[in-house]
Amino acid sequence: MSPLRVVVLGARGFLGSAVVRAGRKNPYVGDVRAVCRPGSSPNGVVADVRDPEQVAAVVAGADVVVNAAHVIGTGAATEVNRIGPAVVARAAAIAGAKCIELGTAAVYGRGPLRGGAEGRVAVAPGSDLSVSRAAGEQEAMRAGATVLRPMIVVGPGDRWAVPGAAAAAASLSRVPRASVGVVDVDDLARLTLSVAVMDDVPPLLHVSRREPVPLARLLDDAGYRPPPDTEAHGQVAAMLDTDRWVDSRHVWQVVGWEPEGPVISEAARRWYGTPPAGAARTMV
Repeated sequence: MSPLRVVVLGARGFLGSAVVRAGRKNPYVGDVRAVCRPGSSPNGVVADVRDPEQVAAVVAGADVVVNAAHVIGTGAATEVNRIGPAVVARAAAIAGAKCIELGTAAVYGRGPLRGGAEGRVAVAPGSDLSVSRAAGEQEAMRAGATVLRPMIVVGPGDRWAVPGAAAAAASLSRVPRASVGVVDVDDLARLTLSVAVMDDVPPLLHVSRREPVPLARLLDDAGYRPPPDTEAHGQVAAMLDTDRWVDSRHVWQVVGWEPEGPVISEAARRWYGTPPAGAARTMV
């Protein structure tokens, strides 16, 4: 097999940067083109994922296109989530490339969620942000993309999941009782490239460790200590006690390997040990 030419959109974000790192270490990948949003990389390759012409130009010649270009916001910002995935998937199809959309199991709502394989969990987004993600993922699948849906992604670069949950627990003086689906960002990146080299991949795959993880243990293992002035969103108390995990066994059967070692890696512990600048103050 010839070395793959991989294009990653959203390459400066938490997930996209991990895929770029993994691609540059993968023996099956010959070239990784890191594509960022306009204005974020003065000397790099940029494209607005809402613009079909810009996207077509950056994916030309690719074997695999990975879309990690999403925003956390409201209003007009959600257009990136709603429109971008289909634009990217269609451009990839025209280029003859496989398209992988890095989605989110947040589209299933606030829970409780306890199991359920792909296609057996109702999409019930609980926020405008999740509505935009759900719409984008659906259109991407219709255009031929494979959607990977993790629940909670942890590891170096995480400014939302662990920091947000830890801030909420500290603000409310609560020990979380929920169990959640979790995957390390580097395992997700490796999985993305595993799927990229495979034929006949299902259009939707859940991505978490095989077994759910108690949120309290996850926070203890991470060792993240939020600033003393943290505040919690009004809905967070219930989320700390609401199970949110889905059946992710199938994806590991498809790729033939599973993550090993602790959920919170040594690299992740180093990251969480020093609260990152701009870490989330609330759980989303």
